[in-house]
Amino acid sequence: SKKVFEDLLPEKYFASYHWINTGVSADKESKLNILRSIVSKFGEDDFIVVKLDIDTSAIEVPLAHQLLEDDSINKLVDQFYFEHHVHMKEIERC
Repeated sequence: SKKVFEDLLPEKYFASYHWINTGVSADKESKLNILRSIVSKFGEDDFIVVKLDIDTSAIEVPLAHQLLEDDSINKLVDQFYFEHHVHMKEIERC
């Protein structure tokens, strides 16, 4: 569960941990914010690729804005891939 992951994994491993089936937060102060981990663990000489595909617009969009608008983050990221998820009633399955 998200709580177990957040409590047990030391923060120093967050940046290199593969974010599969774990919680992610768009809150800038949360240790589950992947962008915060990048800023705290890497520098401009590192090659950083971010693929943002969380399947939840409420989390993805704020993270994308943080990356694009915050110079302390975007100066570190060399490549950014973003799968924007849009939910529309007209395209839902019946």
